[in-house]
Amino acid sequence: MRTRSAEGLAFETCHLASKGYWPKTINPETGETNPAVQLVPPVTTKYDCYCRADHLLRSVPTVSLIVPLFCSVCKEMVTTDKMRIAETVKQTKGFESVGGEFFDGLTSMCGWFMGELDISRGHGNIGGEKPPLGGPVKSGEIVFGGNNRADYGFAQQRAYQLVHNALSIPNLMEGPVFTALPDDVTEGGGQLPIVGPKLSGSALTADALQWFGNAVEARIVQNDAGWDVRRLYLSEFVDAQNRRHLLKNSGPGTLPKYLEDPPINPLAPDPKAFFTGFHLGHFFKLLDQALRDELAGETQVKDAPGISSAPGDYGEALTIEPGTAAPPPATAAPGAIGALPLAQPAVTPGAPPVATPGGPPVMAPRARKRGQAGPVTMPAPAAIAQPATATPAPASPSPPAPSAPAAVPAVPSDAAGSTPVGQATPPAATPPPLGTLPPPPPGMRPPQKAPGS
Repeated sequence: MRTRSAEGLAFETCHLASKGYWPKTINPETGETNPAVQLVPPVTTKYDCYCRADHLLRSVPTVSLIVPLFCSVCKEMVTTDKMRIAETVKQTKGFESVGGEFFDGLTSMCGWFMGELDISRGHGNIGGEKPPLGGPVKSGEIVFGGNNRADYGFAQQRAYQLVHNALSIPNLMEGPVFTALPDDVTEGGGQLPIVGPKLSGSALTADALQWFGNAVEARIVQNDAGWDVRRLYLSEFVDAQNRRHLLKNSGPGTLPKYLEDPPINPLAPDPKAFFTGFHLGHFFKLLDQALRDELAGETQVKDAPGISSAPGDYGEALTIEPGTAAPPPATAAPGAIGALPLAQPAVTPGAPPVATPGGPPVMAPRARKRGQAGPVTMPAPAAIAQPATATPAPASPSPPAPSAPAAVPAVPSDAAGSTPVGQATPPAATPPPLGTLPPPPPGMRPPQKAPGS
């Protein structure tokens, strides 16, 4: 990866590589690439644009290239909102033989990040607190800015992203593998020494174990005869220095504590004994076999659903369905306008609002200004209004006729002979109920009418 060594490409190279990107051209013998080689994704997406008559207009590699197009068959311009877009995804050429990815390693990536942050700070591209050096260091035309505490935290978060990005690489036969150097740190105020993956700093060493499904450690120990033994530890252990090594495996059953090769005779080593038990392939085979044994030993329930009965498609189709037409409006009863009855208790001048049985009080609106017939006592909403017996209202003087009277239509009264709508009432301080039209505020004149109207 470091052979893609153009300036400022450390973060891009590692980030895209963790998503399964490979160099467009690579030396298969050495793995070397050009300093700024293009990286290509493991899958390629294509968007086919069709008109409403399903005529193929164009196939484009990105969404940004979808623009209005002319259909030569339909002889019309097709806008993007009238197109049918078909998205297809296929494996990129050259990735057919890629079945696994091995990143060697996470510690080296973090070191590359810190070096790029050092150069960027020297060029003034990033700020923040000054590093311990107190200023940049210049060597010829190269300027180094050093690293501060924010750089360590930034690099650690990138390491977290790299590991989780690798989980989404498609078409792998085996899960991605990362290596890292061991780091001896303390936990719990210096009382519990632990050994975990070495990152930029030690803040996430104890938490990095949860990033991985399996964490194993390769070590060389000595047997009683003093011969070296290669071991691959599969679970957590405490060494002779009382350090706890953070390891785990996801095997469903009980796996051995470690895998090892036969001891290496320093005088006559046997090359055929190398990597007979000490290798990842052996560990993966043990995981697969433990899963088979676990499934074979389970009690089979006759009616229990299996994998074959599990649905593979989820979600509802995004469709627009016609709604049910609204019912026609009810026929108004005699003496009523729409659903609001006209027969309501009249409001006596100076009396408080009258409450309708089963509903809120009916408020009298403010008196109208010049050119209007006067205040109107509005009924309560039909949903809560109840029939009530009309109460005769005492005679009240009519307001003086305005200088330019407007034609006022006759206001009907109900069959029971209640007070007609338009009864003069004093202004009320409380606003009318919802659904009514309030009168104009004080000081506003009604609209002027044309002469002769």
